[in-house]
Amino acid sequence: EPPPPADGPTMLVTFRREDDSLVDVYFTKRPLGLDFAKKVPIIMKRVRDNAEEIGVQPGWIIEKVGDTDITDMTFKTAFK
Repeated sequence: EPPPPADGPTMLVTFRREDDSLVDVYFTKRPLGLDFAKKVPIIMKRVRDNAEEIGVQPGWIIEKVGDTDITDMTFKTAFK
């Protein structure tokens, strides 16, 4: 897994890939470029911009944001 970028603000998101492995992705720019339905599990429908540049793929599922596991949360709670 790549280390976090050395400078500037970052947002760590852990995704579950289609092969069931986990990958940490550090977002450093906005917009993130993630397109998903507003329901859980949060599955990527399309990726563009920053997400595409750093390798996020359609079909990946958000597991954690930072250190917070969102897998058992409602969509509304996960996006507070």
